[in-house]
Amino acid sequence: MVVAKKLRGNPILNMRVRMYFAKSQRMAAALPQALLRWRPDRFTLALAVLALLGAALILARQVNYGVRIGADSIHYISVARHLLEGEGFGQLTNKEPYLHWPPLYPILLAAASLFIFDPLNVAGPLNVAIFGLTIFVAGHYLRQRIHSRFLILWACLAILLSIPLTSIAYFAMSEAPFFLFVTLSLLHTDYFLHQGKRSSLLWAAVFTALACLTRYIGLTLPMTIVPLLLLQRNTGSVAKVKHIAVYTLISVPPIALWMLRNFLLSGSPAAHRPPSDLTLPQLLDSRLNALSRWVFLDLPLGEFHRFAVALTGLALLALAIALGVSIIRAQQKMGTWPDWRPFSLFAAFALVYLIAIIGTLAIIKLVPQGNRYLSPVYIPLLFTAVWVMDRFLRYERQRKLLGTINNLPFIRTIV
Repeated sequence: MVVAKKLRGNPILNMRVRMYFAKSQRMAAALPQALLRWRPDRFTLALAVLALLGAALILARQVNYGVRIGADSIHYISVARHLLEGEGFGQLTNKEPYLHWPPLYPILLAAASLFIFDPLNVAGPLNVAIFGLTIFVAGHYLRQRIHSRFLILWACLAILLSIPLTSIAYFAMSEAPFFLFVTLSLLHTDYFLHQGKRSSLLWAAVFTALACLTRYIGLTLPMTIVPLLLLQRNTGSVAKVKHIAVYTLISVPPIALWMLRNFLLSGSPAAHRPPSDLTLPQLLDSRLNALSRWVFLDLPLGEFHRFAVALTGLALLALAIALGVSIIRAQQKMGTWPDWRPFSLFAAFALVYLIAIIGTLAIIKLVPQGNRYLSPVYIPLLFTAVWVMDRFLRYERQRKLLGTINNLPFIRTIV
């Protein structure tokens, strides 16, 4: 009543209130018309359909068999339940401190539960939504950086039907959000390297922090991105230092604080783990066996078949590297397209990640989970391949690059 009297007694304030409500009414009336006028183009609709199909693929498997539970899933779900009960980061029935994994995935489970559903029932739909979003994000990025729409749709289908990604998305584990955060971090890093927008660098740092808070191996992102920021061309030394400082101060401190908390509780930044019981040849053979499942599913492969797969993979890798390098050099000589950043970014992350994960598995003992440890490099390697094929198709049509490729030593030997 007192407020109403003051409004009636103050004509200026009363006029401002009326103008505010009138503006709000106009905006509310214009919103439905704006939504009706907004019509996504056909290609965006195609990407949305592929994303929904990918989500439906994971959902159908979960409806038939339920969400799968791995060794780590029990800890994630128990921590989420403790968080919902207001008991902090405790795990299992004796409420031991949660140390072996970063905290973000249990937080996502608890937040998605909304204090109504059990985190176990939320894990499946959460992975479904994240997997579909990953397909759409990948297609939206490739649409801006790749000229061939056929390759964009092919890449989205390669993610939708990928064995290493879908086989892990069925589990109530942190891989699905980790794939998404890694992809978003690399994409925004490429945006920054290509366009120079500081907002892209900030988003890259934010998604890097989220990836590190999902899995410790996410630290391979700053290990990859910081050197690339240091190697930026046409950028002064002071600007490079500023870019690296901004990226590092946003991406690293969250996981550093969590690891400091672990060290204070257990004397180890990521909890004590038993040493690895695998020799390096055994470790490489197990990873090769996991890689072969990307193509051959669960077919029994003998020693000869794994050796053949290894040779084929190395030959394809050498061909892709030689093709990419030749394309970059040829285009630099022609002065038409010297942009090497997408290739270097995705390929460098795949290389750094593979070295880091093999080194980690050689030092400490981790529970094997099929494609779990190698699947994060699937999308970066796919983007690298799409980038090379797109550039090859563009310049092969113009007959400007074919001669360069034919002059490669191993091509001349074969021909």
